[in-house]
Formats: sequence, C-alpha cells, structure tokens
Amino acid sequence: EGVLASGQFIFLPSLTQVLRGAEMMSTSTSREITTSSSTSKKLINAGMRSVVGKMVQTTWDTLLRHGYYVDEERKKHLGPLLEEFYESGLLGGRDASMPILLNAHFNPTYALSLYLHGTAGAGKSSLVRNIFPAINASIAAYADPELLVRFVKQNLNKPFQTLRLELDLRPNNNDYSVMSIIQGRRMTLTQSKPGLVLVALEEMPSDVTGADPNQSEVAKLLSMRFSGRKG
Repeated sequence: EGVLASGQFIFLPSLTQVLRGAEMMSTSTSREITTSSSTSKKLINAGMRSVVGKMVQTTWDTLLRHGYYVDEERKKHLGPLLEEFYESGLLGGRDASMPILLNAHFNPTYALSLYLHGTAGAGKSSLVRNIFPAINASIAAYADPELLVRFVKQNLNKPFQTLRLELDLRPNNNDYSVMSIIQGRRMTLTQSKPGLVLVALEEMPSDVTGADPNQSEVAKLLSMRFSGRKG
C-alpha cells in the first residue's frame, strides 16, 4: 500500500489506521474550534460585565457628586437592577454572546422598575430626582452621548376622574401631557432621537373599599395606559 510522492513511494499504515488518524485530527480541530469559540464568548461576556460594572460605578459617583449618598445597603438592592438595565440597553435585544456594537446606542429591553416605600422624609423622592441624571451621565459616558433621560412626576393620590383625564391617551402627540412624553420619549420637539423617560408615580392611594381614589382602580388604570389601552 503506497502513494507516489515526488517520484518515490511512501509506504503508509493500513487504511483503518489512516482513517482513525484523520478522525482524531478532525476531533482535535473541532475541539480547538470549540475551545476558541468558548474563549471568545468568555472574553465577550467579560467585556460586557466590565462595561456594565463601570456604568454602575459611574452612577454611584455621579450621585455622590450631586450631593446624594447611597449607602452599601441600598447599593446592594439597586446594583443588580441597574446592571440588568444597563446590560439590556447595550445588547438592545441581541444575543449576549455577540460582541458589543461599536456605534452609539442604548436600547433597553428591560424596564428599570423600582417600588420605593418608607415613612415621610425617608428620601424616596430625593432618590428618584437624583438618580435620573446619574443614569443619563452613565449612558452618555459609555453608550450614547446624545440620548437624553427625562423625568416626569405624576401624583396618584387625587380624585380618580382627574387622574384618568391626566393619563388620557390623546391622538395629538405634539402636546406635553404625561402620556405623550412617555409614548414619544421626548421632552422637546427638537430632540434628535427618542430618549428614555423616568416616570415617578408618587403617593399611591390606599386600598380602602369605596375610597376615591382606590389603589386597585389606580393600578388597573396604570396597567391599561402603559400598555397603550384606553378604557
């Protein structure tokens, strides 16, 4: 058994051994490719975690520069939520194993939703007022410097019919009603691109039967409006 190479016969082992060797080489190559792919994914994930970590740290630093101190206990609760929010914005719905897009972008698919409770003067409203410019600064530094984060405050503890009117979905999106700002994600008509809106829903009413407003009815109204439904 032999093949002609450079005018000479080169004797080879049996066909079974040749095929087995080729199979072993194929398996080894496949393992190298898999390892390389796995390493790439690890590097991509490590890069993503690094950027997200820096964005969270920038949020804390900006809050502190604005005179708002976040203690370790609140960082422990807020940190993971901010991480998930920032990561979803950087990925923009893409697979986590894919490299981060290099163009300026931030399209979150995860809503940063916080339920803050505590006695009067505990600092709930203060945190909300201060965290949105900190989030804006973090996104501007690491994702999209043109994206604007706006702040809208809505008091829920008022007569239900008044609240219903204020949260009405209007066909004209050129006004500055609460729902128009949220739906358009713009505070000014000259804003170059849709941004993000932080909605502070304050003073959730009690759930006493027959009360006006009633917590269950207000929650139902919010659910309908934020899903784009009238009624």
